Amino acid sequence: MFPRAEVRVLASRGSDHTPLMIDTDANPPPGRKPFRFEKFWAGYSELTNIIQQGWNCLITPGISPTGLIHQKLCNLRHKLQQWSKQVVGDLPSRAVLAEADVQQLLQSDQQGFFFGDYPCMMRVATNKLFALEHQLELFWAQRARQQRLQEGDRNTRFYKATVKNRRTRNRISNIVSETGAVYTNMEDIKNYVVSYFWDHWSSKMETLSEVPPDVFPRKLSSEWQRN
Repeated sequence: MFPRAEVRVLASRGSDHTPLMIDTDANPPPGRKPFRFEKFWAGYSELTNIIQQGWNCLITPGISPTGLIHQKLCNLRHKLQQWSKQVVGDLPSRAVLAEADVQQLLQSDQQGFFFGDYPCMMRVATNKLFALEHQLELFWAQRARQQRLQEGDRNTRFYKATVKNRRTRNRISNIVSETGAVYTNMEDIKNYVVSYFWDHWSSKMETLSEVPPDVFPRKLSSEWQRN
């Protein structure tokens, strides 16, 4: 009935009994969020310049081609994250504030307290609200991976429910090792997974210098590599 229930032993104070606290919906502490390119970013006119700035940032001279690509991607990720934090901000909060602005304009007009160009200000406020709602829809649709649904139908609530269900289904609450040991602590689970793949693949890994040059087709021009 409660698959994520958790029981914690609390400190005893002035009694020989130790209290227990039961949490029927315990969630593990959030880990580091992976970086993803947000689809709704494409609606911002300055995005192309931001990408060019991130890609053309200064790099360490003399590094290998793979190191060059890695450093460029890291610079681009940092630039996009910085831009998103400063310009895009918190989408849900911005949408709530935009809706409040529209409601305030409506109430002021209905009560006769509004002075100024009401149609123009209402048009600006509603356009801002619609744009933010569309961005939110793309935000949740990208995480829900529902490609069969067309955009523009305000499916935000459905997308959020889909994401929540998938996260619940994919949550790892415990893991059993090859020796039969059971790990339930999130840090222990992460350490075991890393050590498992490290033990199985580290001895089989090849460096790029050991890979025959004809394994991968040559796709990059010499001019691009010089840049």
